[in-house]
Amino acid sequence: MSRAHRLWPWLFASVLALGVRHLWAARFYQFFWDEDNNIVIGWLLSKGWRLYADVFTHHLPVEYLPSALLAGLFGSRFVCFRAFMILLWAAVAALVYGLTRRWSAGRLQAVLFAGLGSWWLTYWFGHMMLVESYWGYAVLLALVLIGGPLGEEPEPGRGRAAAAGLLLALAASASLNALPACLCLTLWPACYSRWRAQWRWFAAGALGWSAAAALLCLGRVDWGLLYDQAVRFNFSVYARYCGFGSPGYLLSGLDFGGPSQYFESLLKLAVWAWVGWQALGRKYGRALWWLAFVLCLTARREPVSQAVPFHSAGFFLVATLLFCRELSSAWLKTAGRRGPRWALGLAAAALLAPTWLASAALVRPERLYPHGDPDYGAVLAAISRLTGPAERIAVFPMASRVYLESDRLPAVPNTCYLPWQSDWPSQRAATLSALRSVPPAVVVLQRGPVWGVPWSSYARDIDDWLAQAYRPVLLPGKKAEEPYSRLYLRKGR
Repeated sequence: MSRAHRLWPWLFASVLALGVRHLWAARFYQFFWDEDNNIVIGWLLSKGWRLYADVFTHHLPVEYLPSALLAGLFGSRFVCFRAFMILLWAAVAALVYGLTRRWSAGRLQAVLFAGLGSWWLTYWFGHMMLVESYWGYAVLLALVLIGGPLGEEPEPGRGRAAAAGLLLALAASASLNALPACLCLTLWPACYSRWRAQWRWFAAGALGWSAAAALLCLGRVDWGLLYDQAVRFNFSVYARYCGFGSPGYLLSGLDFGGPSQYFESLLKLAVWAWVGWQALGRKYGRALWWLAFVLCLTARREPVSQAVPFHSAGFFLVATLLFCRELSSAWLKTAGRRGPRWALGLAAAALLAPTWLASAALVRPERLYPHGDPDYGAVLAAISRLTGPAERIAVFPMASRVYLESDRLPAVPNTCYLPWQSDWPSQRAATLSALRSVPPAVVVLQRGPVWGVPWSSYARDIDDWLAQAYRPVLLPGKKAEEPYSRLYLRKGR
């Protein structure tokens, strides 16, 4: 083996280590409450709660299995959950290197993917414990395994086919949103005889994952309620809020934003340039496949100022891979030509520098809630002082991390209460019934709007119940004439 070939694994390992270090600096960084909710539900499962029966969710069970297993091992230590996602990203980057190292530009592509990915994941919070990350990683690795859509033709052996089947089954079982992309990825090998010859191994991988997931879900899921909450609720209620099925949602991969969406616009440009490049090369079948694939991945926007659409992890992971692939290919093609290489380097720096700066500006290590909640610590201290370990509390509408860090269980069959839950009769009735039958000792209430919907417009019955049975608690540093409106104690205590 030549010295140059021996250098590549060390170069990749060094870049990967720097990437992990960069993500580790953000290990306590928290912005959206979605991650908290996923972790807290997993924590409840580790305590014997069952999905759909004891705690409401409109997501599939796979989303909560990692946090349930981690909570069973490490308890409520938040850093363990974040560390798991950082290590998962590192494992995915290592697998990309292992699978592409024999491609013409594979090693350089993998190094770029590891380096850029660690910066960009802090920007769009892809290292958080979210289901979009799970199925996004699975779709990315399945794409690399199959290789054909990327212009590579790896030999489809038994192990490769089984691994592809397992990854696609994992993605499909993690989220209903992943199903269209998984169907596209299944369609590609189905059109080639060499892959079709391995269909039994492909099916074995899919069945293997399905069996493993079913075993992990034993005792944690009420299967009778899964369809009602994770399917019927999504299509009859939640779709109205997220715009699922509308032309704007389906074509979101074409939507370019302003300066605050610079990062996603850059990656969207890379994806559509790739599709156009296939068409210009008269590879019309590949171009049509990519057109369908990226539209299936979607790039759903978030209704928060300057928020990166973390619900579109699959799109952005694939886009990052394509971006790195084209940069590395262009670099190799300009070997020995100093002028073009300088031009390529300067162009890449000009494109990437704003993204790097945005990433650095958004990361605030060692801060629990960087969006600003100076009273959070006082709320936790008050809960500890006013309640016993066995007493239950309620948190509205969505700050589920309070349950985890106060070590108090919810008094209601949910970890958040949002407008779409209020619109679901069974969930609304179950919440009110629980509050009246076994009233929580303390209620934490934040009256801010959710997706633009005011709390008072969808939860008046909870406000009326609070006014009758609870009194506000004065926290340290608050004026008596302006009681803190987010912490309530049951009257008579």
